[in-house]
Amino acid sequence: MIVLAAGLRVVVAALVGAAIFAVLRWIGHRSRAAYAIVVAGVLLRAAAGLMLFWISYANLAVGKSLHTGDGFWILASDAPAYFQAAINAPEWGFGHVNGTAAAYVRVFALWMHLVGTSPAAGLYLNLLMSVATAALVVAIAPVRNNWREDMPMLVCLAAFSFNPTLVGHGTQPLKDTFMALAVTLGCAGAYVWFKRLHSISVLAAQSTTLWVGLGGVLASVYLVTRIRPYFAFVEWGCFALASLASLMVARQRLRFFSVHAVTLAALWGVMAYGGGPYYKEIMQRTLSATANPAALFSNSASLLRESQAGFARTAGGTNAAALDDAIPGGPRFAEWSLGKGIVLMFVPIAVARPLNWLRFSGGRGLLAFADADTLFVDLTVLMVLMLMVRRRSTAQRHLPYAVFAILLALASAGLIAFVVTNLGALLRLRLLFAVPLWMSAVALMQPLAVDPVFRDVPSRHSQAV
Repeated sequence: MIVLAAGLRVVVAALVGAAIFAVLRWIGHRSRAAYAIVVAGVLLRAAAGLMLFWISYANLAVGKSLHTGDGFWILASDAPAYFQAAINAPEWGFGHVNGTAAAYVRVFALWMHLVGTSPAAGLYLNLLMSVATAALVVAIAPVRNNWREDMPMLVCLAAFSFNPTLVGHGTQPLKDTFMALAVTLGCAGAYVWFKRLHSISVLAAQSTTLWVGLGGVLASVYLVTRIRPYFAFVEWGCFALASLASLMVARQRLRFFSVHAVTLAALWGVMAYGGGPYYKEIMQRTLSATANPAALFSNSASLLRESQAGFARTAGGTNAAALDDAIPGGPRFAEWSLGKGIVLMFVPIAVARPLNWLRFSGGRGLLAFADADTLFVDLTVLMVLMLMVRRRSTAQRHLPYAVFAILLALASAGLIAFVVTNLGALLRLRLLFAVPLWMSAVALMQPLAVDPVFRDVPSRHSQAV
């Protein structure tokens, strides 16, 4: 029986590998440049992940102080907890799972039942999800197979493929790749939804595409509520503002108002259902018995300040709000501000610390990696901004989606900068800003005469209903 189970797991793992190769070949048929970028990212993840796994699992002398000798690394401190939670998840992950990362634990538990129980299973799952993320980008983009014309998509794919945090955390059983996929799914769904909604006539095939797009947004909101519940509120708010932009450019505004009202209600229902007790807690903390706009703003600000204080109290040398030279009886933590948070997000520590913009007492093993990630994110921000300036007329054709993606990035950046003071947490949470920013580049692709998802449907996006 044990041999049979092991054999079935090998078969499943092989089938998944074949599926990954098939998706990569499909990407290659659509764009040779995209294929080269995605394959390079997959090989980088696989090589780094296998090397790190065997160094730790074999308990080699390389980086002895940084790994635990059982396949895990100290810098990925949450990985053993997720691994153990997935092992303990009842009914292959379909039973009750505690914690805010329940969606990832469920998927990881099911995955290990299918391919085997090992820390390396997390690497394989992350490889699959990274390829799925790339496939979503290529599927919705109007690809011309010309690197100059396809530059926005290629920048987006390169960002996903080579971002240091996604690559590094992708080698361990961590939820970051899963979260990036969930946010990408929401952006891809929003792109298809708004594009099809503004077609001249919603034919049968177009209706299918339209509901596929909405399904992507609904699935994204549900998954996000099961990983980082607070982000679902941000996603819903940005989608609501994008719906308002869609209403402003529409001709049949009454019809569009009805569609958007029902859609937003459905998204809110999914958020309430998926969020469970976390949704109820957030609602109770922000909406008082005599709810009004002023009370909502005040309660939300108090909740954010409380979250900020929680990060500021975090021990360790990577907390930018800690005061090493605090006098006895005096404050132990520096006053944190949005400006300091922006510096922490976008300025390398090697630059900010000598200028006394930020203070750090430790984290030597993390600072170099964090600075590399910061420079990478800054570079992608600069490239996306340059593309937006050069292709602003194209972005106007996808105004509702551009509003959604850019607002999602900006809102996430502002919240993270205000709340997060710990560099280790920032590396993960910064992806909530980076992913929608990278996905906004899809709005800069020139439309084709044939729809990129359903090729038999003409693309009339530029003409609003």
